[in-house]
Amino acid sequence: MVIEETGKLAGTLNNNGKVILRGVFGGARSGNGEFIVEGNGYIKQPVVRDGVSYYQW
Repeated sequence: MVIEETGKLAGTLNNNGKVILRGVFGGARSGNGEFIVEGNGYIKQPVVRDGVSYYQW
């Protein structure tokens, strides 16, 4: 799967294949697949308040 530059992937990802991130990913990851960040792609960090993690888009 490819997340292009303008794309956003939000939520839990169970990856057992290959993900190429050129856009933004925010969420939990699991699985044994490859996760490759290319170009301007980045992994959004969660905001943690009162022990709860969430993502501000």
